[in-house]
Amino acid sequence: DIYTTKGTLALTTDQAEATFGFASKYIYTTNITYDIYGRNGTDDYDGDISCEVGNNNAAKLDSLYHCLNKTDLFTVINWELPSFNPPYINMYTAERIYTGNYKHSVSERFGISPGTAGNLIDQETQRSLELKELHYQTHFINTDIATNWGASVGNFKTTAGYTTDNDMGKPQFHIYKFFPAVASSYEYVAPCSNRGICDQDAGVCDCFPGYTNDNCDTQSSLAV
Repeated sequence: DIYTTKGTLALTTDQAEATFGFASKYIYTTNITYDIYGRNGTDDYDGDISCEVGNNNAAKLDSLYHCLNKTDLFTVINWELPSFNPPYINMYTAERIYTGNYKHSVSERFGISPGTAGNLIDQETQRSLELKELHYQTHFINTDIATNWGASVGNFKTTAGYTTDNDMGKPQFHIYKFFPAVASSYEYVAPCSNRGICDQDAGVCDCFPGYTNDNCDTQSSLAV
């Protein structure tokens, strides 16, 4: 089904990117810079886009243009490089926004160890990375419908190889919050699928001609 309505897409933050698997109802948000280096004096935002604020994370609001609440509408796109977007873009409803406990360190995620080729670091740096919390896949959004594609963080390999536009550390896909226009004639969540009138006394839908089912979401014939 295709529903159209007027509204505004607003970027939640340009510091967090989304990662998720195909046909998943879980979308994770993360700040890859935080995940590589851990919390430090210059970057303490770990990718949490929820509006929930506690004693230890109020500073995250400085990194957010718009936060996300339960029931908010949103989508996931790459505005700068639209060719990476899927052919059909879903509009999701946030049914749950949750932050779990971290289980790994930065060194465990990236396999960094002293003397490893390409990672020639000293023992002191190694111990530091082992103590840094990895918040990758700790912040997630539980959606109403499953994703119709998948996205990972970091580099994207194209037919031309790895491009400078997709270097590790630059967010690929962002969360965009959708604000329906007040004057819009379509209610995204409407009784009887917006294809009938709800009889509140009887608790049933009186479907418009051409539609059927308990919630009028099935087209039974062409209405003329």
